[in-house]
Amino acid sequence: MGKSYLLSYCQCHLLMLVQNCYPGARVDSPVPIYELAIPEVYKDWYWTTNYPNWEELQNYFDHMDKTLNLSKDCAFETVVSAAEFDTKEAKWTVSRANRFVPHNDAC
Repeated sequence: MGKSYLLSYCQCHLLMLVQNCYPGARVDSPVPIYELAIPEVYKDWYWTTNYPNWEELQNYFDHMDKTLNLSKDCAFETVVSAAEFDTKEAKWTVSRANRFVPHNDAC
């Protein structure tokens, strides 16, 4: 699994966590849908149930971050103002706005 795909996967699931963290919230799909088949991640992680609540899932993503050091490649509280893909270099050039993005204090 490439690093960009992994970051996209994590961002998608983290967005889901921010939006679904009300009391009693839990996943409606069994654990394998949410876990990565990367030995470094799964060898030290044990689920308490097949349908974890949002807190356990958030703890899993924290574990993934610590294990794979994903945060070093992320810009938090950042607005992307433009993104352009260079087909010759096979790289993205991403510009970001220099402004604060409020974070969700609901949880």
